[in-house]
Amino acid sequence: MNRFEQKLEQHGLKLRRAPLQTLQINVGRKCNQACRHCHVDAAPWRTEMIEAPTARRIGKWIQQHRPPIVDITGAELLQNAERYEGVMVRIWSAVVTNSLMVSARLRALASFRSLS
Repeated sequence: MNRFEQKLEQHGLKLRRAPLQTLQINVGRKCNQACRHCHVDAAPWRTEMIEAPTARRIGKWIQQHRPPIVDITGAELLQNAERYEGVMVRIWSAVVTNSLMVSARLRALASFRSLS
């Protein structure tokens, strides 16, 4: 038993896992802005992005487990819409992003559909 577990036991406490409420996915660091407060240091010159096969695997997991909220973070959503297709296609979850770009790519996101 580690020290943390000992402290819990000492105080008569137990940790129990609650149901999943939010799945946060960090998809990369390429963004159209370079905000000082960005928690992943995203910027236009960054190239690190989620690989398409990984995005598809995440999309399948989301489809199977149906988390209530999917929070996509780590890059500008509309600038990288094609990368998100594997995550967003066929999910029923609410999708949260800090997207600031308004462009024709918004129509691309609107075309993603859930299967019932």
